[in-house]
Amino acid sequence: WRHRKKDGSIIFVEITSHTITFKGRRAEVVLANNVTDRRRTEERMAKLTECFLDFGTDPLLNINRLTAVCGELMGAATALYNRLDGGMLCTLGQWNIPPDFKTVDKPEGHICNDMISRSKDEVLVIRNLHKTGYAHTDPNVKAYGLKTYIGKAVKFSNEYVGSLCAVYKEDFVPGESDLRFMRIIASAIG
Repeated sequence: WRHRKKDGSIIFVEITSHTITFKGRRAEVVLANNVTDRRRTEERMAKLTECFLDFGTDPLLNINRLTAVCGELMGAATALYNRLDGGMLCTLGQWNIPPDFKTVDKPEGHICNDMISRSKDEVLVIRNLHKTGYAHTDPNVKAYGLKTYIGKAVKFSNEYVGSLCAVYKEDFVPGESDLRFMRIIASAIG
């Protein structure tokens, strides 16, 4: 059942109802359980499965499909998969990028470059980007009014080769299911 909360957001609720008899009196017991995360995970996995089934032999096309699924299902403003190539940061996977976005740039100062060089398995969440050092070093933060970055280093053959990110123009606090989804997509790209 869909339920609209007072703040206007929609949640999914599972309702269970039982009739009980106690001392000769009947009563209805109703339990409501918020299953929004479970529902979101099921929808995401169905879309991801559909994406996998559409895979072809072109790895860049497959990476773009995965990046698009990431951006769409994370509700991001933009999603990117970046790699270092010939000393430059190259965007190989992209979804919903601005028309003037530079797909090849010097890597210094970019959050995605730092994700690759950090070589860690956890998902990185940076909120309030405009208040961090990246507001001055990453040219995309100010240019596009970015507020939240969620990124995951991508590993291939035990080597970190790229980074997947979803960026937002508003403050976004990811839930555990969001972080798990980022790990799945990054692993699939790897």
